[in-house]
Order: sequence, then C-alpha cells, then structure tokens
Amino acid sequence: MSAAVIDGLRGAEPPRGDEPDLRTERFPDQLGGVHNSVVAAATRTGAKGTTVVWTTGGGRKGLWVIVDRPVAGTIDAVYDAVARHAPFEPVRIVDQAELSEHARGLVARVAAQDRGGSSPQDFSGRANALILVVVLVGAVFIVLGREQTGVTGTALVAVGWAIQALVILGVLLAAAGRGFTIPGLPAPGGGGRTRPLVFLGFLAFCGALLHQAARGQP
Repeated sequence: MSAAVIDGLRGAEPPRGDEPDLRTERFPDQLGGVHNSVVAAATRTGAKGTTVVWTTGGGRKGLWVIVDRPVAGTIDAVYDAVARHAPFEPVRIVDQAELSEHARGLVARVAAQDRGGSSPQDFSGRANALILVVVLVGAVFIVLGREQTGVTGTALVAVGWAIQALVILGVLLAAAGRGFTIPGLPAPGGGGRTRPLVFLGFLAFCGALLHQAARGQP
C-alpha cells in the first residue's frame, strides 16, 4: 500500500493552533521513537531547538513537532524523520514563530514539564481578582495619605506606593520566571517576535492608573 493511500486512511489532521479549546500535553509513550528522531534531525541541521507535544482541540488530536528557528533543510529533515517511523497518529510540523502567543504558551508549559520543572499556569480568575484588590488597596493608601498631613500622610503614601511597586515587580518576575505572559511579549521559552509598542502601551496604562490614584481622582 502506498504512502498516499495510508495518508488517506488517517483520521483528522491535528489542531491548527487557533482553536479556542486548544490543549497540549506530553506526547504518548508509543511516539517516543518519533520524538527522538525528529529532535536529532533538527539538531543536526542547526535548529535552535525542537519540542514535541500532543495536541487536542476543535474535535481533532495529533502530534505537533515545533521547531525553533529552523534553518535551510531543517523542515525537510524533520519530515524525513517522521516518514521513517510512519506513525499512525497525524503529525503537524510547525515553525515555532508561526504559532500564536497562546499556542506558544501551551507548548512552553509542556516543555517545562519535560525538563522536570514545574508547569507554569496562567493567571486564574482568582489571581486576577486578588491583584486588582491589592492594587486598589494601594491606591486607597495613596489617596488617604494625600489628604493627611504630617508623618501619618507621608507614611500612608509610602505604604501605598510600596504596595503598587511590589505588585508590578511581582507580576513581571512571575512573567519572566514562571511562564506567565505579558501583553506584547512572547511566552517565556516560546520565542517569536516581540511587540514593544504593545508592551509600552501596557506600561503606560498602568502608569496612568497610578497617576490618577496619586492625584486622588476617580
């Protein structure tokens, strides 16, 4: 039976990456040989790195081979490595730079688990609410301090600004070290092109909120 016929008998293709219910997890054990072959093939050609994950979403599932910074011949070499194993499971080979930030974040979590690290999580709704409450508390301290005189007012303002600074610093450190995403920047370990204007807009928005709090305006 020819390869073309076999391909025609396969199930649906893997998710494309834009599915709202996209999920990633470690590849099944029976695909360990494919993993080793594609990583070796990409490394020989000079690619920066290769990650293999199992994906589900949009009613489809399959293996993703994500190549970081492929060079000439990398994709062909990876395709050849997959063809030698001819897995029954559908396989998609992707240049990492072509993935969305959301998809890169999902891939980065699985890669962290494969390296034996912890699996970083997105900010949950509870975490978002907690951050908002802490920021508002800091703003209240600043506003109350502006209305007071003497040591009390100075202390309240100092505490308020300290709270705001710690929140911002904590979010940035978490984003850099634990895989959280910052608007305008790619997911840690995900590569891809940064968007500095979006990031600067995010910082400007935070600065405007703090400025309003300092002036005591609603």
